[in-house]
Amino acid sequence: MYDPRGIKDLRLECKRWYWLSSYEVAASGFDAYALASAAAPEAEAVLHNALYQARRHFFDWYLHSHLGAPINFQCPIFWTAHLAWMLRVGEIKNTFDGATALVPFNFEFRGAEVYAKTTPAARILINTRFGERNPTVGIIENGLSSGVGWRWRMPHLPPAMSLSLREVLNHSYAALRGGYVREALLRLGLFVRECVVMLLPRYNKAWGKVALSYKAGMPHTEVVPASKYGTLL
Repeated sequence: MYDPRGIKDLRLECKRWYWLSSYEVAASGFDAYALASAAAPEAEAVLHNALYQARRHFFDWYLHSHLGAPINFQCPIFWTAHLAWMLRVGEIKNTFDGATALVPFNFEFRGAEVYAKTTPAARILINTRFGERNPTVGIIENGLSSGVGWRWRMPHLPPAMSLSLREVLNHSYAALRGGYVREALLRLGLFVRECVVMLLPRYNKAWGKVALSYKAGMPHTEVVPASKYGTLL
Protein backbone atom coordinates (compact mmCIF):
# COMPACT_ATOMS: atom_id res chain seq x y z
CA MET A 1 0.00 0.00 0.00
CA TYR A 2 2.97 2.35 0.45
CA ASP A 3 4.33 4.86 -2.04
CA PRO A 4 7.97 6.04 -2.25
CA ARG A 5 7.32 8.73 0.38
CA GLY A 6 6.46 6.20 3.08
CA ILE A 7 2.77 7.13 2.94
CA LYS A 8 -0.11 4.75 2.28
CA ASP A 9 -2.07 5.09 -0.95
CA LEU A 10 -5.61 6.16 -0.04
CA ARG A 11 -6.90 4.59 -3.24
CA LEU A 12 -6.54 1.26 -1.41
CA GLU A 13 -7.97 2.52 1.88
CA CYS A 14 -11.41 1.75 3.22
CA LYS A 15 -11.61 4.16 6.17
CA ARG A 16 -13.79 7.18 5.47
CA TRP A 17 -12.32 9.21 8.31
CA TYR A 18 -9.27 10.44 6.42
CA TRP A 19 -10.73 11.47 3.09
CA LEU A 20 -10.79 15.21 3.75
CA SER A 21 -7.01 15.23 3.29
CA SER A 22 -4.93 13.75 0.47
CA TYR A 23 -3.07 11.34 2.76
CA GLU A 24 -2.81 10.07 6.34
CA VAL A 25 -0.05 8.66 8.54
CA ALA A 26 -2.07 8.21 11.73
CA ALA A 27 -2.31 4.44 11.22
CA SER A 28 1.45 4.00 10.81
CA GLY A 29 1.76 2.37 14.24
CA PHE A 30 -0.26 -0.66 13.12
CA ASP A 31 1.74 -0.87 9.90
CA ALA A 32 5.08 -0.62 11.72
CA TYR A 33 4.18 -3.70 13.75
CA ALA A 34 3.12 -5.62 10.63
CA LEU A 35 6.13 -4.51 8.56
CA ALA A 36 8.58 -5.42 11.32
CA SER A 37 7.14 -8.95 11.27
CA ALA A 38 7.07 -9.29 7.47
CA ALA A 39 9.38 -11.66 5.62
CA ALA A 40 9.46 -9.66 2.38
CA PRO A 41 12.88 -8.01 1.95
CA GLU A 42 11.25 -4.75 0.85
CA ALA A 43 9.46 -4.41 4.19
CA GLU A 44 12.56 -3.05 5.94
CA ALA A 45 12.77 -0.03 3.63
CA VAL A 46 9.02 0.58 3.83
CA LEU A 47 9.18 0.42 7.63
CA HIS A 48 12.04 2.92 7.63
CA ASN A 49 10.08 5.37 5.46
CA ALA A 50 6.89 4.91 7.49
CA LEU A 51 8.81 5.70 10.68
CA TYR A 52 10.34 8.74 8.97
CA GLN A 53 6.84 10.07 8.26
CA ALA A 54 5.75 9.31 11.83
CA ARG A 55 8.71 11.37 13.10
CA ARG A 56 7.87 14.14 10.64
CA HIS A 57 4.23 14.27 11.78
CA PHE A 58 4.87 14.04 15.52
CA PHE A 59 5.02 17.53 17.00
CA ASP A 60 3.16 19.59 19.59
CA TRP A 61 3.15 16.41 21.71
CA TYR A 62 0.95 14.32 19.47
CA LEU A 63 0.86 12.48 16.14
CA HIS A 64 -0.82 14.39 13.31
CA SER A 65 -2.73 12.48 10.65
CA HIS A 66 -1.40 14.89 8.01
CA LEU A 67 0.24 18.29 7.69
CA GLY A 68 -2.11 21.23 7.37
CA ALA A 69 -5.49 22.13 8.79
CA PRO A 70 -7.04 19.59 11.24
CA ILE A 71 -9.88 18.43 8.97
CA ASN A 72 -9.89 14.67 9.54
CA PHE A 73 -12.41 12.84 11.69
CA GLN A 74 -11.05 11.38 14.97
CA CYS A 75 -8.88 13.22 17.47
CA PRO A 76 -5.14 13.51 18.26
CA ILE A 77 -5.52 11.23 21.29
CA PHE A 78 -6.84 8.48 19.01
CA TRP A 79 -4.05 8.99 16.46
CA THR A 80 -1.31 8.99 19.09
CA ALA A 81 -2.74 5.89 20.76
CA HIS A 82 -2.10 3.97 17.52
CA LEU A 83 1.62 4.25 18.25
CA ALA A 84 1.21 1.69 21.06
CA TRP A 85 1.49 -0.98 18.35
CA MET A 86 4.79 0.51 17.22
CA LEU A 87 6.14 0.05 20.77
CA ARG A 88 5.67 -3.71 20.41
CA VAL A 89 8.47 -3.84 17.82
CA GLY A 90 11.84 -4.94 19.19
CA GLU A 91 14.59 -2.28 19.14
CA ILE A 92 12.01 0.23 17.97
CA LYS A 93 13.77 3.21 19.59
CA ASN A 94 16.96 2.73 17.61
CA THR A 95 15.01 2.10 14.41
CA PHE A 96 12.81 5.13 15.01
CA ASP A 97 15.73 7.42 15.86
CA GLY A 98 17.56 6.28 12.72
CA ALA A 99 14.70 7.13 10.36
CA THR A 100 15.93 10.64 9.61
CA ALA A 101 15.53 10.54 5.81
CA LEU A 102 13.74 8.53 3.14
CA VAL A 103 15.42 5.50 1.60
CA PRO A 104 14.61 4.19 -1.92
CA PHE A 105 12.74 0.95 -2.35
CA ASN A 106 11.29 -1.10 -5.22
CA PHE A 107 8.25 -3.28 -4.90
CA GLU A 108 5.96 -5.05 -7.36
CA PHE A 109 2.80 -6.99 -6.53
CA ARG A 110 0.95 -8.99 -9.18
CA GLY A 111 -2.51 -10.00 -8.08
CA ALA A 112 -5.73 -10.98 -9.77
CA GLU A 113 -7.52 -7.85 -8.57
CA VAL A 114 -4.68 -5.45 -7.72
CA TYR A 115 -1.39 -4.65 -9.45
CA ALA A 116 1.06 -2.31 -7.75
CA LYS A 117 4.57 -1.24 -8.72
CA THR A 118 6.53 1.20 -6.60
CA THR A 119 9.94 2.64 -7.46
CA PRO A 120 11.87 5.52 -5.89
CA ALA A 121 10.47 7.84 -8.56
CA ALA A 122 6.93 6.65 -9.30
CA ARG A 123 4.01 4.45 -8.32
CA ILE A 124 1.61 2.49 -10.53
CA LEU A 125 -1.63 1.15 -9.10
CA ILE A 126 -4.34 -0.85 -10.89
CA ASN A 127 -7.38 -1.78 -8.80
CA THR A 128 -10.13 -3.81 -10.46
CA ARG A 129 -12.58 -3.71 -7.56
CA PHE A 130 -15.69 -1.87 -8.68
CA GLY A 131 -18.57 -0.55 -6.68
CA GLU A 132 -21.02 2.27 -7.00
CA ARG A 133 -19.82 5.23 -4.99
CA ASN A 134 -21.68 7.68 -2.82
CA PRO A 135 -20.81 11.11 -1.37
CA THR A 136 -18.92 9.60 1.58
CA VAL A 137 -16.94 6.97 -0.31
CA GLY A 138 -13.76 8.05 -2.05
CA ILE A 139 -11.01 10.59 -1.55
CA ILE A 140 -11.83 14.28 -1.74
CA GLU A 141 -11.18 14.81 -5.47
CA ASN A 142 -12.07 11.31 -6.63
CA GLY A 143 -13.52 11.60 -10.11
CA LEU A 144 -13.51 15.40 -10.19
CA SER A 145 -9.95 16.46 -10.94
CA SER A 146 -9.09 15.45 -14.52
CA GLY A 147 -9.80 13.17 -17.46
CA VAL A 148 -13.50 13.87 -17.70
CA GLY A 149 -15.99 14.17 -20.54
CA TRP A 150 -19.59 15.28 -20.96
CA ARG A 151 -22.37 12.98 -22.12
CA TRP A 152 -26.06 13.76 -22.15
CA ARG A 153 -27.00 10.93 -19.89
CA MET A 154 -28.08 11.69 -16.36
CA PRO A 155 -26.42 9.53 -13.68
CA HIS A 156 -28.81 8.06 -11.15
CA LEU A 157 -28.68 8.92 -7.47
CA PRO A 158 -25.96 7.04 -5.60
CA PRO A 159 -26.94 4.09 -3.39
CA ALA A 160 -27.31 4.54 0.36
CA MET A 161 -27.93 8.26 0.00
CA SER A 162 -29.61 8.44 3.41
CA LEU A 163 -26.63 6.68 4.99
CA SER A 164 -24.27 9.22 3.42
CA LEU A 165 -26.34 12.10 4.73
CA ARG A 166 -26.47 10.67 8.25
CA GLU A 167 -22.74 10.02 8.26
CA VAL A 168 -21.86 13.53 7.07
CA LEU A 169 -24.14 15.09 9.67
CA ASN A 170 -22.75 12.83 12.41
CA HIS A 171 -19.13 13.63 11.58
CA SER A 172 -19.88 17.34 11.27
CA TYR A 173 -21.63 17.35 14.65
CA ALA A 174 -18.72 15.51 16.27
CA ALA A 175 -16.30 18.01 14.74
CA LEU A 176 -18.30 20.94 16.12
CA ARG A 177 -18.37 19.36 19.58
CA GLY A 178 -14.58 19.08 19.46
CA GLY A 179 -14.14 22.67 18.35
CA TYR A 180 -13.14 21.82 14.75
CA VAL A 181 -15.41 24.34 13.07
CA ARG A 182 -13.38 24.34 9.83
CA GLU A 183 -13.74 20.58 9.46
CA ALA A 184 -17.49 20.70 10.04
CA LEU A 185 -18.02 23.47 7.48
CA LEU A 186 -15.76 21.73 4.96
CA ARG A 187 -17.62 18.43 5.29
CA LEU A 188 -20.99 20.12 4.81
CA GLY A 189 -19.71 22.22 1.91
CA LEU A 190 -18.19 19.25 0.09
CA PHE A 191 -21.36 17.23 0.58
CA VAL A 192 -23.45 20.02 -0.98
CA ARG A 193 -20.98 20.28 -3.86
CA GLU A 194 -21.11 16.55 -4.52
CA CYS A 195 -24.91 16.58 -4.41
CA VAL A 196 -24.76 19.03 -7.33
CA VAL A 197 -22.02 17.16 -9.18
CA MET A 198 -23.80 13.81 -8.96
CA LEU A 199 -26.61 15.15 -11.17
CA LEU A 200 -24.32 16.48 -13.89
CA PRO A 201 -23.79 14.34 -17.03
CA ARG A 202 -20.07 14.28 -16.31
CA TYR A 203 -18.10 11.07 -16.81
CA ASN A 204 -14.61 10.31 -15.62
CA LYS A 205 -12.63 8.36 -18.19
CA ALA A 206 -10.01 7.16 -15.72
CA TRP A 207 -12.41 5.58 -13.24
CA GLY A 208 -14.74 2.72 -13.94
CA LYS A 209 -14.85 -1.02 -14.27
CA VAL A 210 -11.32 -2.29 -14.86
CA ALA A 211 -10.27 -5.60 -16.37
CA LEU A 212 -6.72 -6.70 -15.47
CA SER A 213 -4.64 -9.32 -17.26
CA TYR A 214 -0.98 -10.02 -17.89
CA LYS A 215 0.43 -10.22 -21.40
CA ALA A 216 4.09 -10.95 -22.12
CA GLY A 217 4.84 -10.42 -18.46
CA MET A 218 3.31 -6.95 -18.39
CA PRO A 219 -0.02 -5.83 -16.87
CA HIS A 220 -2.75 -5.01 -19.38
CA THR A 221 -5.93 -3.12 -18.52
CA GLU A 222 -9.20 -2.25 -20.17
CA VAL A 223 -11.39 0.40 -18.56
CA VAL A 224 -15.10 0.96 -19.00
CA PRO A 225 -15.54 4.70 -18.23
CA ALA A 226 -17.79 5.64 -15.35
CA SER A 227 -19.17 8.69 -13.64
CA LYS A 228 -18.05 9.73 -10.19
CA TYR A 229 -20.84 7.71 -8.60
CA GLY A 230 -20.32 4.49 -10.48
CA THR A 231 -22.82 4.84 -13.33
CA LEU A 232 -21.08 3.07 -16.22
CA LEU A 233 -20.93 5.01 -19.47
